[in-house]
Amino acid sequence: MFFPFTADYFAFPISILGGLTFTGGIIQLKNFLTVLQEVIVIPLLSYVVLLIVKKLKKMK
Repeated sequence: MFFPFTADYFAFPISILGGLTFTGGIIQLKNFLTVLQEVIVIPLLSYVVLLIVKKLKKMK
């Protein structure tokens, strides 16, 4: 995120989504579930936030 300004590595201390694991190969159930979560859960959460923002704008 800050690449042009610094070469330091930053990471959020709390993991919201699981990470990918490559120790037993790339095709693993854990990796599949992580990708599935990213493809399904994040867009749904984004949609809910969008609906809430629209509803709050209508109330003004």
